[in-house]
Amino acid sequence: MQIGDTIGIILKCSRNGEAYWKLAEGKIKSITFNSKGRRVKADHFYTLDADEVEENTQWLMNTPALILVSEPFLLNNDLRKRVETWIERNNGWKKDAET
Repeated sequence: MQIGDTIGIILKCSRNGEAYWKLAEGKIKSITFNSKGRRVKADHFYTLDADEVEENTQWLMNTPALILVSEPFLLNNDLRKRVETWIERNNGWKKDAET
């Protein structure tokens, strides 16, 4: 994890009463050390626990059949493709069911 890397979180949102999933992203601006351990500051997010972000990323890389929702992870090219595909499928299932 370094400054400039991108952190992602899959969020469930609602618009006009319709729920949908979206990927929130933020670039890492700083990594600091304090009494609680390593902390990461990224655009659009509160301060995050760096160890948790790295553990979540490792978990996602080691379990390709599963996705984490509402948990921060580092976005790389492989994870970005997986997440975007998952979001497309889960946002599209309602439309398919209605037709």
